[in-house]
Amino acid sequence: MARAIIEMRRYLTDPEKKIPLEDFVRFLRNRVLLIYVATEDLDDAFRLFTILNDRGVPLRNSDILKSLNLGALEKDKEKTQYATLWEEAEGELGEDFDRFLNYLRTILVKEKARLSLLQEFEEKIYDPKEKDKASGKRKPALLKKGKETFQLVERYLKHYNTLLGGSNYDDTGSTFRFDNLIKMMLTGLPSTDWIPPLLCYFNKFGYDRLLDFLILLDNKVSADWISQFTPTDRIEHMNQVIKIIESTGDSCQILSDPCFAIDTDGFTREVEASVYGRRFTRYLLIKLDYIFHDHAHRMAFESLSVEHVLPQTPADGSQWKKDFTDEQRREWTDRLGNLVLITTAKNSSQGRLDYADKKAKYFAKKITTCPNSLRVIQNAKWTALELVSNHNTVLEKIGGHYVIKKKDVQA
Repeated sequence: MARAIIEMRRYLTDPEKKIPLEDFVRFLRNRVLLIYVATEDLDDAFRLFTILNDRGVPLRNSDILKSLNLGALEKDKEKTQYATLWEEAEGELGEDFDRFLNYLRTILVKEKARLSLLQEFEEKIYDPKEKDKASGKRKPALLKKGKETFQLVERYLKHYNTLLGGSNYDDTGSTFRFDNLIKMMLTGLPSTDWIPPLLCYFNKFGYDRLLDFLILLDNKVSADWISQFTPTDRIEHMNQVIKIIESTGDSCQILSDPCFAIDTDGFTREVEASVYGRRFTRYLLIKLDYIFHDHAHRMAFESLSVEHVLPQTPADGSQWKKDFTDEQRREWTDRLGNLVLITTAKNSSQGRLDYADKKAKYFAKKITTCPNSLRVIQNAKWTALELVSNHNTVLEKIGGHYVIKKKDVQA
């Protein structure tokens, strides 16, 4: 817009062109039509712009929020400062910037979003419409437009980039355990509803017992998912964690709060059963890699696939058919103790090889970055005895991580 104004001024004042400005004004008054369109609320304005703007750059929720908050500033210096901050964040996060603003909304409101992002900020943060049940009065504003909003965005952007940036080695005990767990959660969990409570905790306590908090947070959100809690229930549990953080001044007290309790019966029932094909299986196998990993090094998560050790369809006459009865294969093939991660796409023909050949030709180059898989193929053979033993081992490791006592199962 600034360049366009400069160009128009240059054109109209060019002494060589000698443009009669009176004719130009006459042209504007007689040939140019300006239409003013108003809506009653921001949501309608956003929708109208989207409909009319069929050839330009789409307008995002963050664009309107930026405009609202820049308009609340009085000093030009601050407008320039915070506009630059906002635009740099948009450039860095791209399409995720609106999601980041939703994280802030969650931290402030502490309940599931029911309106658009704009309406949530207008009606629940800047000018709440709801009344307090105890007093009957309208709830106070949670945040002011302008400088206070920009400062909140700036502070949490720093937290976000720090926590998810993968450079917390020195601040979390000279280990990659924290950064590896963050990467694991981003890679394997079905949503990022855990990020607002993590940001909230870091904003209040910094690195104080941060890894302990993240382990509990991951266990809670993943166990809820595996135990088949609804998305609404899972969101509500994360919001409850935020409420506990804000109401508690002691990090140790937070870590012992019942808000991190999990449904141990439901979780155990799911992980002990046949799990192949379930959405959470890959995540559990990544978690086993995390448990067995040496966190002096970063973990690798690229191109991971779930593979059976005992194949699903062993060939007739193979050693598999000799080592496993049909009943054993039906019961154990798809259970956790028979599954490993490999680092490339599957090859069904190679995957049906007998164990000795499969171990030498198939697994050798495909599990170099998967500690649990490496541990599994150390077995000289793979019969029902080894499979069940490994199943009990991985259940014990997972149960220990989630602080659940387990019972051994038999072949």
